[in-house]
Amino acid sequence: MARAGWVLLLLGGLLIGQPAAQAQLTPVPPPQPPPGAPVASPPAQTQPVPPAPQADAGVPAAPGGAVPIAFHFESPGADLLQVVGIIAAELRMNYVVDPQVKGTVVINTLGELRREDLFPLLQMILRINGATAVQTGNFFRVVPLQNVQRMPLEPQLNAAEANLPADDRIVMNIIPLKYVSAVDMTKILTPFLSEGGHLFSHEAGNVLIVTDSSRSMKRLIDLVAQFDTEVFSNQRARLYPVKSSQAARVATELKDVFSAYGLSAGTSAIRFVPIERVNSILVVTANPSVYPEVERWLERLDQPISESGVRTFVYKVENGKAADLANVLSQLLLGKSIISPSSAPPAGGGFLLPMQAGGMAAGQQGIQPFVMASPAVSLAGTTSTTAGIGESEESHIRIVPDPINNQILIQATAQEYEDIRRTLHDLDIVPRQVMIEAKVFEVDLNGALSAGVSAFLQNQGGAAQVPGGERKVQGSFATPSGGGAAAVTATIGTLVGKTRELLLFLNAAETRGQAHVISAPSILASDNIAANINVGTEVPLLTSQALVGGAQQGGTSLFTNTIQNRDTGVLLSITPRVNSSGLVNLQIQQEVSAPLPPAAAGIQSPSIQKRSISTQVVVQDGETIALGGIIQESRTYSRNRVPLLGDIPYVGAIFGNTSLSSARTELIVLLTPTVIRDSSEAQRATNEFRDKLKDLQKLLQQDEEKKKAREQQPPTEPSPAS
Repeated sequence: MARAGWVLLLLGGLLIGQPAAQAQLTPVPPPQPPPGAPVASPPAQTQPVPPAPQADAGVPAAPGGAVPIAFHFESPGADLLQVVGIIAAELRMNYVVDPQVKGTVVINTLGELRREDLFPLLQMILRINGATAVQTGNFFRVVPLQNVQRMPLEPQLNAAEANLPADDRIVMNIIPLKYVSAVDMTKILTPFLSEGGHLFSHEAGNVLIVTDSSRSMKRLIDLVAQFDTEVFSNQRARLYPVKSSQAARVATELKDVFSAYGLSAGTSAIRFVPIERVNSILVVTANPSVYPEVERWLERLDQPISESGVRTFVYKVENGKAADLANVLSQLLLGKSIISPSSAPPAGGGFLLPMQAGGMAAGQQGIQPFVMASPAVSLAGTTSTTAGIGESEESHIRIVPDPINNQILIQATAQEYEDIRRTLHDLDIVPRQVMIEAKVFEVDLNGALSAGVSAFLQNQGGAAQVPGGERKVQGSFATPSGGGAAAVTATIGTLVGKTRELLLFLNAAETRGQAHVISAPSILASDNIAANINVGTEVPLLTSQALVGGAQQGGTSLFTNTIQNRDTGVLLSITPRVNSSGLVNLQIQQEVSAPLPPAAAGIQSPSIQKRSISTQVVVQDGETIALGGIIQESRTYSRNRVPLLGDIPYVGAIFGNTSLSSARTELIVLLTPTVIRDSSEAQRATNEFRDKLKDLQKLLQQDEEKKKAREQQPPTEPSPAS
């Protein structure tokens, strides 16, 4: 077989001032074959061959196809542009050279070369000298590598590694990423770019735009295939539930443990992500073999929280008040009470149901609610001056109420908090409520009632016995020592025992005009919270006078007066307490007052006439209790005279009259408490009250119809005298 050799020797140097050697293209005859061997074909320069088909896009067509040729440069160095011209002429390639492209090259090739190897050889020579050839239409532009980004390169979309030529031509490839972000992949690929290569990342589309040599592009595509993989494939992520501890705490401990193994999050070898909503830990790693070790450590670390550690817990109060519950806990656990303005029982009630016309108000107006005094619980040696905080020098437990959010902050161990939480759960219950229907009668004591209602009922019934189920007073009112009769002395405030008979009598007396209902309110009060009813007016009272020093008007000294309003009328304050058996303990303060003219001429302020009861009674749920015996006697002296004649001494009485009258009234209060334990009973009470209003409306309509019927009847004419 004929052997052709092509030796191209290009010796170049960058020495300043050294002239480039002239290269000579000299054909080298092939070696002579031995006798009997076939004759080799002539070299390419002496015998033209038909042009071969183009091997790849971007490679100029050259004659000779795969026929071997031989070249030899016998020169110590050749100019870069001269070598480019020789190879371009052989490839019949049109080209333009940028003025910045310069250099010399030394190259030596031995053996036979194919024509398709000339263009890769040209790209290699140009790249060594910092240049490249970019095809633009029918021309190739030889430009420096730093300018290749501005060349019209044809972009390829996610080009496969096998479709790229194995040479140093510049190509542009658009690589879409599936799993890894473009920013992270840019950090991975940048160190592997060749000289003149460029990488741009598009974060919105998660796409890379890479410009580099074809040979380097194959390596970059292989790196992308290795790193752009699904994170959760091949068991690279697992979710472990945390059963006895907290996910965030266990995840932190696992990070510390595996950092000792050299598998920390900084090296991205293994990551622990706590998911607190489901109390689980997500373990992400590229090495599935570490999962058994993770499971072993998770089993060791997922233990209940140590009971010796002091933590802060928050208890959300649902039904009561945080300050009240914190005060109870402080007395129970720490032996002292929390001093807080909100710890006093507030006044007020749920709603007010008026039963007759007139102004009514529920709140703290009027008389002050009755409050039972109770000594504060304290232990010697434990002091605290901070309001709202309960703590002890001998205990680490701290209890802090948060009245704004109605929460209690508790600092204790987990076991201690669990005991405190159970106690709070038993204390934080829906408070019971009591519907109190009150009716205040004022009875005129005249005729048979002159001795009082209580004495009248006793005389009517003889030695009356107290009916079963009725309650006596639990206050400071004396009862007859003789026993038997339930009624007591009528000269002091008392409870009338025969409630049923009293109620029937008062209804009958009201019909005859001997009794008057001066107030009949209904109110819904919470358990152990005072409810106030005020029906009346506010009267200004002069409380003090002061002389204004040095101030005069018309020769008279000026005084300043201090005025304070005082509630008058029917004032009722009730604090109910309900026990588990249904008994209702009522703390009652009742007052009926009215303003009178000034008691002294020099005092320009009215006097207040007051009748009041302050007591505590116990009554069964739904039964009626009666308070009575508040008797008031008033005397009226009137003197009428004829002017002038009535003033004549001794005989003036003839021209006028003088009268002296007295009136006695008794105040009786009927109270009926009804315990409301849940919303259904509250709805039932509301419906009953609505039914009463409907019945009242019907009665008023009937009275109005009767009145109209009487007015429409014609007057009867008197019969003629017989």
